[in-house]
Amino acid sequence: MAARKKPVKSLFKDDTERGRALHATTANLATAFKYTTQEAVDRPTDLNEAYRRARYWFKESSFLRGFLKLKKSIYNYGIEIKAIDPAQQTALELWLAEKAEVGVKQWIDPTTREVIELENNQTNLEVVSKLIEDSWTSFFLFDVVPTMWQDDRHFAFVLPIERTVYTDTFGVEILKYIHGLSRKDVEQIFAEDPEQKKRFLLPQIILNVAFHEHFKVLKLAALGDGYGWPSIYSLFRLLGEVESKEIGFSRASFLLRLMVRQHKLGHDIKQGPHAGKATHMWNKTWGNSVLRQFEDKEGFIDVATRHDHLIEYPFPDLKRFDRLAWEGTNERLVDWAGPIGRMLVAKGVAPYLGVLLKALALEDRAKMGNYLSTIITDAFQPPTPVRLQWSNLIFTESRLLLEAIRFAVTQGFLSTTTSKEELGFNAEKEEMLKLDEANDSEAGKKNRPIWDPSHGISPALGETAATMAKEAAAAKGAAVDSKPGKPAGTQDAS
Repeated sequence: MAARKKPVKSLFKDDTERGRALHATTANLATAFKYTTQEAVDRPTDLNEAYRRARYWFKESSFLRGFLKLKKSIYNYGIEIKAIDPAQQTALELWLAEKAEVGVKQWIDPTTREVIELENNQTNLEVVSKLIEDSWTSFFLFDVVPTMWQDDRHFAFVLPIERTVYTDTFGVEILKYIHGLSRKDVEQIFAEDPEQKKRFLLPQIILNVAFHEHFKVLKLAALGDGYGWPSIYSLFRLLGEVESKEIGFSRASFLLRLMVRQHKLGHDIKQGPHAGKATHMWNKTWGNSVLRQFEDKEGFIDVATRHDHLIEYPFPDLKRFDRLAWEGTNERLVDWAGPIGRMLVAKGVAPYLGVLLKALALEDRAKMGNYLSTIITDAFQPPTPVRLQWSNLIFTESRLLLEAIRFAVTQGFLSTTTSKEELGFNAEKEEMLKLDEANDSEAGKKNRPIWDPSHGISPALGETAATMAKEAAAAKGAAVDSKPGKPAGTQDAS
């Protein structure tokens, strides 16, 4: 009978049950790490998942939320809704002050079946301003703004981009929308329109002009490329790094809540026949007696110990919270933030950054202005077509702006009206106030500079009444001595 060969163990694979379990566990950990940290989170391959991830970072990242709010405030600075025909501006302003129309006037509570009368307490200005604000937020976060409106409802809103699917192959735009309405919601909203009710009972609809549904998409991607990938995609890994640091710092700082008082009793035997053994002069009885001595003690306490009783307070090393851990991360965030990021960390005035920011903002304002003007005119149906206008005052440092305006007005190629508007004043209001002052007999006294004693009898700041009286008497005497024909005296002002 031939002898059985003894199996040779592989150096790289253990065929035992324990080895197979260990190999499976290792493989699972590697797979989990690969697909939950890098592929699925930092680099999603699905476009809608990338949008959901961007929305997640907008919620979680304090930097991103603060930066986008600041950027929106700068780009939307001085927003005005103007009538294309200046003669219709008054009619437009009256319409903006009116209450917005209500699309749905009644709602039935699905539980109690109570009929609820709905009202809208927002003005047209508030509703339109909200559309403008939401459009900027979507544009900065996703590089895309999909807006929808209907003919029978004077209202428009920005669609949640992660619940839409958009294609524009060969320039043919198709927008699918996951509306999220429940069956009961659909039955109430479209109770009198069976055809629409049938459409909205499906979870996803295709916006169709035949049903008086309209949409418009503002995007940065090329024509035919759909929405395109958002520029914030390049920031996902860095934001993941920031989140990991925050979690680690949070857990480390949680340890600071617990103060440990450690009593080291006995001593470690390093030499001799008992080296490394447990015979180190410590026992449970001694340990318990020491603990009872310190139990429920606060503040100061005097103790007498042997040389082998050491009291320590182990504590997390505070160096781990050093700002150095964030410097590289913060620098990369500033690079991504562009001119605004550099302004936030600049240690002095950097006027060239304002020029760069202005160039970027004017380009985006032009796109957003054309986009929203059409939607506001078509969806809300104001009494006249509108256009949007922003102020450029925000891009120039205040001292440089003041010098430029002063030079332009002095040279005569800038009107005082324009100078007032660029300085942030209402030109028409200032003209009315100037006329009022011209007709006011007390205007001279009201506008007398308090710091100039030659213009009034009241003491200037930092002066006394006695000082002013002395100066007035000296001026009077000088005026008497300097009459024509009299030789100049000691008080002759000439």
